[in-house]
Amino acid sequence: MDDKRACMHCGGELPQRRTRYCCDACARAAKAGRKRVNSGKPRGNQQMMWHTTCISCGAEIYRPIKCVRCKDCQDAYDRRRDAEIKSTGPRRQLGSIDLCQRCGKEYTVEAGTQKYCKACSAVATRDSIREHKRVYAAAQRADPVKSEEIRQAKRIVTKKRTCKRCGKLFEARTRVDYCSDACRKEAYREYQHQYSMAHAAQKAARVREKAEGMTREQRDEINARARENYRRRKEREKGGEVMD
Repeated sequence: MDDKRACMHCGGELPQRRTRYCCDACARAAKAGRKRVNSGKPRGNQQMMWHTTCISCGAEIYRPIKCVRCKDCQDAYDRRRDAEIKSTGPRRQLGSIDLCQRCGKEYTVEAGTQKYCKACSAVATRDSIREHKRVYAAAQRADPVKSEEIRQAKRIVTKKRTCKRCGKLFEARTRVDYCSDACRKEAYREYQHQYSMAHAAQKAARVREKAEGMTREQRDEINARARENYRRRKEREKGGEVMD
C-alpha cells in the first residue's frame, strides 16, 4: 500500500509535517486561486458595539468594540499602511529575533504584530484586557447618564408573590414560593406525608424483601436494639414526668 501523499496544488510528494501543500509557495498560490463568495452574513458579534471618539479626527463614533477610528479614517490609515509595507517591506522579518516588551527576553518573531514571548503572551493579553475594562468602566461611571443607567439596572426591586400554601400576598426580592419559614416547613411536611402515602406499597415490599433475606442472628440483633431503644425512650419519658 502506497502511503505517500500528494500536494493539493502541484501534485508533488508531501514532506514530513506537511498536511496539504508541499511548500509555502503552493499554499499561497492555492489561496490566491481560491474562489471567494460573499455569503452576506455579517461577521463578528454585531452587538459588541461602543460609543467612542476617533483617535484620528476626533469625531464621535459608534462602531464595533475593537475599532478606534471612524470608517473613513480607518480606510485612509489602511491605504497608507499597505503602501508603506509594499514600498519598504515588513518592519520585522518572520524568524528574526526581537525583545519581549514585558520581560525583555529574546524571542523568535512568528507574527507581524507579536510583542511578547510565548511565556508572557497569555499574561500580557489578560492584563491588557483588564486595564481596558478598568478604563472603560471608569469612563462609564464618570458619565452621569450612564452611571444612572447602571445604578438602575443593579437596583433590586421587590415583587408581589402569592404563598403556595396559605395564599397570602407578600413581597420578596428573590423567587420564593412561601411567605415564611413556617409555611415552607409545613408545606415540606405535607409533601413528605403525601410522598410516603403514595409509595407506601413499594416501601412495604422493600421491607419484606429485606426481612426475608435476613438470618436468624440478624433478626435477633435488630430486635435487641429495638428493645433497648424502647427502654431508653421510656426512661426519658419517666424522667420528664418526674421533673415536671
